[in-house]
Amino acid sequence: MKRILIVNNNLEAGGAERQLFYITRNLIKTSHVEFLVLEKKGEFVKRLEELGVKISIAASKKGWKLSREIRKYALKGNFNIVLAFLPTCNLACELSTLPIKRHKVYAGARNANPDFITNKKYRLYYWAHLLSDGVISNSEKNKEDILQINKLINPEKIHVVRNILPDISIDTTSAAQESDSPIRIAVAANYRPQKNLLSVLQAILSSRESITGKIFIDWYGLPIGTDYEKGRTFIKEHSLESIINLNPPTNDVLSKYAEADVVGLFSLFEGFPNSICEAILMGKMVITTPVSDIPMLLEGTQNILCASADSRDIAESLLMLSTMSKQKIAEVGTANKENYAYMFKEQNIIQQIEQIVKP
Repeated sequence: MKRILIVNNNLEAGGAERQLFYITRNLIKTSHVEFLVLEKKGEFVKRLEELGVKISIAASKKGWKLSREIRKYALKGNFNIVLAFLPTCNLACELSTLPIKRHKVYAGARNANPDFITNKKYRLYYWAHLLSDGVISNSEKNKEDILQINKLINPEKIHVVRNILPDISIDTTSAAQESDSPIRIAVAANYRPQKNLLSVLQAILSSRESITGKIFIDWYGLPIGTDYEKGRTFIKEHSLESIINLNPPTNDVLSKYAEADVVGLFSLFEGFPNSICEAILMGKMVITTPVSDIPMLLEGTQNILCASADSRDIAESLLMLSTMSKQKIAEVGTANKENYAYMFKEQNIIQQIEQIVKP
């Protein structure tokens, strides 16, 4: 029987934590699974404990000391597999194999931050994958980044496994159907520089005469840094209230997507973005910047892929969208669901994970 120890920072509602929860609820059917976390907090604590999964707290929080604690925990509990998804815990788990390997380690690769290519400290995370028995990446782009930095790692050791997305049963027919109403774009992204709000506002300003009355953007997110206040000021100064509204975060993002005609993403960089995947599963058309594997995924479709995250390219894409009919937009969304939904099915991805993660 597999005995799997999963190490993570916490159990908050982040993308990595959600994936670990989906994986765990399947693995416990055939394996013993426990968690070792740096902080026992987050919405998945209760959900995992309801499944009977033990969650322990690590006394050490990083580096070599954490690696020694992981090694001791794994040896004492007779765990033959240690799994992590985030950089700090990946490194500690990989170091836990030293000096003599007593358990296998599988690391996740999910970070699209370009600093991982240029920053010496971050590059160490990718070099440490030499100590792992396998790397689970959620995008081809991430795999390419690892191979660019770590010339010694065997490419066959890096496995691309898409994110699990649960079946979405929400009614998506509630989007505005009136052909004369503006095309409604829903964006779910926190207000921070990576998400590129200020470039989107500049794009709206430069194309205002052509898209007013044709496009309306509802943006939902948590203010992080100064972009939210800068955005509000920009909208007020240039009277853009008829084209975009900055909303607080929502706990029901799928309903917001259902009410919209199009789902948008304008980030400078992303891991494999769940928002685009969710839109596809819901049968929505998307407009997005070329982040992660999205250009490859959308190749040959009639979704709108901005040439870059630059405001001029976003403006050009908004202009293109403004000329489309509601019927055509709905047809593109239907094709998305028919052609791509299978890629994110839970059971398909769990089978991939089980084939990779072996004692």
